[in-house]
Amino acid sequence: MKRRPLNPDFRALVVQRYISARQAYALTQAELADLIEVSPPCISMFEAGRTLLRADKLFEAAIVLGISLDEVSSEWAVQAGRVAEGQA
Repeated sequence: MKRRPLNPDFRALVVQRYISARQAYALTQAELADLIEVSPPCISMFEAGRTLLRADKLFEAAIVLGISLDEVSSEWAVQAGRVAEGQA
């Protein structure tokens, strides 16, 4: 099965939510990396949009940062016109 690339708008929204949440908690990239057991360059490259976190690390970071991936997905679906507001 051929892998399809992640929608760039969705990817950018996810990254921005993670950056905003990390900054709101006053965590450095290194501190977040330590909490989810990845290298600091991994967080830096993720926030720069050059790479993705593995799914398990994405969820660990979401828990640490208080992010709901369901809410981010719903917001993107509305912004992208995939669903009407209130249906997501």
